[in-house]
Amino acid sequence: RIRETRIFAPRGIIYDRNKNPLVRNIPTFKMPDGTVFYENIPATAGGKFTESITRDYIYKEDNAHAIGFVSEANEQEIKSHKLTLGSTLGKTGIEKAYDDILRGTDGKTLHEVDAFGQEVRVLGNVDPVAGNNLILSIDKDLQHIAGKELEGKKGIVLAENPKTGEVLALFSSPSFDPNNIIRNENLEKLFADKNQPFFNRVITGLYPPGSTFKIITAIAALESAAINKNTKIEDTGVLSVGRFTFGNWYFLEYGK
Repeated sequence: RIRETRIFAPRGIIYDRNKNPLVRNIPTFKMPDGTVFYENIPATAGGKFTESITRDYIYKEDNAHAIGFVSEANEQEIKSHKLTLGSTLGKTGIEKAYDDILRGTDGKTLHEVDAFGQEVRVLGNVDPVAGNNLILSIDKDLQHIAGKELEGKKGIVLAENPKTGEVLALFSSPSFDPNNIIRNENLEKLFADKNQPFFNRVITGLYPPGSTFKIITAIAALESAAINKNTKIEDTGVLSVGRFTFGNWYFLEYGK
């Protein structure tokens, strides 16, 4: 009989703007009893193992929401992405948005085995093709500073270059270690956390702009000469624009 075994393709590496790697690919070793070892097998471990490859997120909580994480594809994803059973793909963040670029093409080895299932010889290999690398505009040092400043708090840091639109930092707090998802560690605690560490407050949260937005509208009005230093505006609590009316929330709530 001929038996085929898969050779998993490494995903492309994700770098920050200064070409510092933010992720790496490491080998995993699954033992007959289901125990999985990452990167190395302890000398005390015995028995035949199955080798694979997985992601390791170098800076853990610093980039969790920006980079996201990978996980094994479910039945629906296998069909929609035309994958094979056991394949992994990006679930959130950059890993998901650029999954087609980062995901490589698996290879395979053909083995001839006898009636007892023992390998007789290797008939041939099809080498895997690694995924493509990505260089982000994000700066890993800014990400780390953002994480430190928001430690123990709920909030976000979003830093952009206004001339280019490049995102230099994207951090949501509280964060989490994506390696816990890869290794199935402490997940119950993370899912039960009332502070919602998986919630990306940068791109998922909905917030009113608040009074800080008044600066933008004031500058726009001045630059377009719609107002000047002598302009007076009577605030009745309701602004009418054509057939639309917009109430001042403070006036509507408190009559002020």
